[in-house]
Amino acid sequence: MIENIVGKKIELKPVILKDNQIYCSFCGGIGWVMKDNKWIERCPRCSNGVIDICPNCKTPYEIRYIHHCKNPECIKKEEIDRLLKESEKEKNRLAKANKIEDKDIFNKYEMLYSDAYPYNEGYFTDWDSFFDVWEGEEENKPEYVWATTSIELSMDGHSIIENACDDLWEGALDSISSKDIAEFEEFIQNWCKKQTGTTTYYVDYNTAIKIPWEI
Repeated sequence: MIENIVGKKIELKPVILKDNQIYCSFCGGIGWVMKDNKWIERCPRCSNGVIDICPNCKTPYEIRYIHHCKNPECIKKEEIDRLLKESEKEKNRLAKANKIEDKDIFNKYEMLYSDAYPYNEGYFTDWDSFFDVWEGEEENKPEYVWATTSIELSMDGHSIIENACDDLWEGALDSISSKDIAEFEEFIQNWCKKQTGTTTYYVDYNTAIKIPWEI
């Protein structure tokens, strides 16, 4: 039930702390402060009365809502934790993926993807480019890379005509013959096919390609 609180005394209590949190010393964990001894407003130094702290060194974060510690040891540990999580995620993906072993895989795929490839956002078009990254490195070589899917430039001619008629009179779209609409759609598709450099590739985590290190 909601009721009017005019004239009532309200007691504000500190919130219950969660892991890696401390009370804000400025507002005492209330989350509100008095301004000009007239009205209350939210505390500008915390979030609902608490300040988050680094789980490693227990130092309070300097900026609200941004959980990043500047301690070099913490930065190093966070990076190690991130890499471990990525490694575990990769193992889970590989366990579920369809695995292919084919030395001539680039006859089927124009692009492959690997987090271990430091160029072109992880995408590469031949094994030589990938192997160059690992030249002289015999340990920790990955066993698989990922297949990709691609999307070509395309547009729906009928939707373009329909949108163009939105601000016209109610029967404008119906006044255009189906033959003319089909002609426009054919023109749009042919125009899209002529465009180069628009093909976009996405990693396909359903298919893993075994790396032929022996070639």
